[in-house]
Amino acid sequence: MDLKKLYIDGQWVAPLSGQYIDVENPATKEIFATVAAAGADDVAAAAQAAAKAFPAWSAMPLEDRITFIKNLLVQMIRLEPQFVDAVVKELGAPVAFARTNHIGYQFVRTQSYIDLAPELPLVEHLSQSVVYRRPLGVIGCITPWNYPLGQIIQKVVPALLVGATVVLKPSQHTPVTAYYLAEAFDQAGFPKGVFNLVAGRGSQVGNAICDDPNIAMVSFTGSTAAGIKVSQRALASMKRISMELGGKSPFVLLKGADYEKAIRMCFNSIFLNSGQTCTALSRLIIRGMTRNRLNSSC
Repeated sequence: MDLKKLYIDGQWVAPLSGQYIDVENPATKEIFATVAAAGADDVAAAAQAAAKAFPAWSAMPLEDRITFIKNLLVQMIRLEPQFVDAVVKELGAPVAFARTNHIGYQFVRTQSYIDLAPELPLVEHLSQSVVYRRPLGVIGCITPWNYPLGQIIQKVVPALLVGATVVLKPSQHTPVTAYYLAEAFDQAGFPKGVFNLVAGRGSQVGNAICDDPNIAMVSFTGSTAAGIKVSQRALASMKRISMELGGKSPFVLLKGADYEKAIRMCFNSIFLNSGQTCTALSRLIIRGMTRNRLNSSC
């Protein structure tokens, strides 16, 4: 693994852009790593490799794709100390929280996808029609910084299991975790081009993913403002899109509730992952509570 390279078509290659990004530890403000910054030509190479790999990967029996993902999980578990170290440094997460929530939970999540994949009905007969589910092609996955591994796993692993191939663009603020995942893919022996990593700046790599003719779909998680731009750009070439955007998660507290328990639950969600969580209960809807009762609970 080489942080100053990209993972394209099954090998580590120098960025055609010739550019790099420093990665800062938010807890110390120190630069602890430098990674490659892909440009449009790098994205084109990755998308072309993924498109070339797609026919064979999508035609592969599901049980064989599951075997590859099982091998990936083995390699991920082997690299657990490196994953934890990366999340602690690039996100500023406490070690214990990084080990359990950021890394350990993703092993469980990956196994759940493995277990559920055989249950997906590829042909579904309805009363007056038949639904056929087929892999779409190359998926461009653009992920945020707050859960560097989790956001990647929930996009990449299901896509690969159903037969799609992937071009991954992680957040420029937390790319190192994605590099260790690419290393796990490499060690797991995946066919060339099935998984590709193009780290880089959001505007440059994201735009290139939206524009590339070999990419059939863009899956994006991030702010609403950025999601609008991504969706508009992707739809210009009729790509399918999946957007998980910003919002205000509501916390509804009804009359007669256990106020002490509810308030603690609300605060726990707000401070989870240092408040860097999309499901933080940051919008309160309170009904039937007196001011004195609310004050006594806080």
